[in-house]
Amino acid sequence: MRFLFAVCLLILNGCADELNPPAVVVSEVKELAVENLTYSFEAMPEPNQYKLIFKWPVKTEPFYLRSLHSRGFQTSPLDTAYSEILEGGKHYTYQVLKESGDVLTELKILPPHDIVLSGNIDYAGDVLLRANRIFIRKDAMLTLLRSNIIIRTKEIIAEGGTIRNYPTDFMECIRVGQAYNGGDISIFAEKAAGKLTIVNQGALGCHPGAKGGNGGAVKVNIDDGERLNLDIQLLRATGLPWKNGFRPLHEYGEVGTACVSLKKEDNRECL
Repeated sequence: MRFLFAVCLLILNGCADELNPPAVVVSEVKELAVENLTYSFEAMPEPNQYKLIFKWPVKTEPFYLRSLHSRGFQTSPLDTAYSEILEGGKHYTYQVLKESGDVLTELKILPPHDIVLSGNIDYAGDVLLRANRIFIRKDAMLTLLRSNIIIRTKEIIAEGGTIRNYPTDFMECIRVGQAYNGGDISIFAEKAAGKLTIVNQGALGCHPGAKGGNGGAVKVNIDDGERLNLDIQLLRATGLPWKNGFRPLHEYGEVGTACVSLKKEDNRECL
């Protein structure tokens, strides 16, 4: 009979200084090489939907702004702003024109990119997920096995999905006496909200006498994560007993570690 020893950590606060790499930079207001012309992005509720906002409050000389993707849309000389919804991660081109129609400059615009995680996702190697926002749907089940995952983002919007190393009944051995260890799970974000579960453990032993795999390291560093219901489960994987009555006890793998900070000011020790 196989069983697991579970240590559950609910919304831990505290992390070491090693969890402070910069998150993805959000697009800020950018000044262009045309007098007083700036642009910025406003994130919409749906993934990969961003409002592009151009502003030019004062002009010494009138100019037009032309979109080369929206059927040649062009502003009037009296306009001081223009906005439209764009799809994240796609390139768009705009022209700034003099009243004479001569092109002052051409602008290449790239809205931020979002990632949506949903359904069963199995990773066969180490993975880096980097985006402006990451949406984790309720049915998302990310299975890493012995792979490592790093998530870097400005914002996590979680609806109840799960990130795990091994399923609780999964056997995989690196050699006769030892099961594989679980990979590391690292999350860095400026803010996060919703509900997310992380299940961390090694593989079960798959040969008689094989020890269960060790859990990996969970590292979560979120500057503003107090609206995130984070459930971290550190599970201890069991081995497989010897046959013929010898060494009947299961040999457990080591429990993984968790280092979590959900507030920028926190600086507590990891568990």
